[in-house]
Amino acid sequence: MRLAIRGGVLLLAIVVLGCAGEKLPIASRPPLQSDVDLCALRAVDLGDRAPMGRIRLHLLVRTDGSVYAAYVHNAGGIDNRGLQRCLADRATTWVLAPAAVEYERAFELSFVPGGSDLGNGIDYWTGQGGTGEGRTSVMLPDMTRSLPPLPIEQPVARDTLIVADFATAAEQGTALVAVGRAAEAVEFLRAGIAQQPGDSVALLGLTRALTATGGDLDEARATAGRLLEMAPDSVLGHEAMLRVCLAARDSECSLREWRAAVHAADAGARSRILFELQAPTQMAALRLQARRADPSAR
Repeated sequence: MRLAIRGGVLLLAIVVLGCAGEKLPIASRPPLQSDVDLCALRAVDLGDRAPMGRIRLHLLVRTDGSVYAAYVHNAGGIDNRGLQRCLADRATTWVLAPAAVEYERAFELSFVPGGSDLGNGIDYWTGQGGTGEGRTSVMLPDMTRSLPPLPIEQPVARDTLIVADFATAAEQGTALVAVGRAAEAVEFLRAGIAQQPGDSVALLGLTRALTATGGDLDEARATAGRLLEMAPDSVLGHEAMLRVCLAARDSECSLREWRAAVHAADAGARSRILFELQAPTQMAALRLQARRADPSAR
């Protein structure tokens, strides 16, 4: 982000890393074709002969690459909850690229009718005719590229969340926050802090939950402050404090913490989550601009 004053006007330019076109490390254990094929075959067995569309999963990933939770972020025209939950469940067995901080990764699966030929585009063949009916094929994504952000389909996300058996209380809470169930997450996150007071996942998660639900901002600010004290140069503390500043409608604080977050050395791993904070940060910049133009404005 760049902040500048030109002719008395505040200009805000926000740059978020990790969107479309960014090259990412290849996963240390890529998702298996057999995982998604199993779910597609199960859908066929249950009567959904040919699901067709693109399902976008979001994967919540530990620093070692283990996927501790997954959910369907966008249904992409496929409304089969059994298929969606199967895919999310299989995703919790995957191991992706490690990172300096825990992160969220988008993963899109393309369902095309059997017999499709992938060239520059998709040449659809229904599979019907004298040779019988084709079966849906599932295409795995290019693991070296990141997908552009999309608005979350919250009812689908809430219904399809799968949390791995090995997940900690803090990770369970973070997963609930990710799908819009922040009120339910608070007890898990407080339990995580009680078990491990310096757990950055629990501290960030509790800050997110409190600011998302209109909870105690003093507690949220103190929690974010602990993260900043633990790792002042990490994106995590600045992201947490940014959320507090946005909830408090403190524009100057919001812009300061945004700039610190996106310039942190480990910001790339959190870029997808930071992108969700771009619009409210832009609104904070506009409020600050209006206040500077008219000090009586709020």
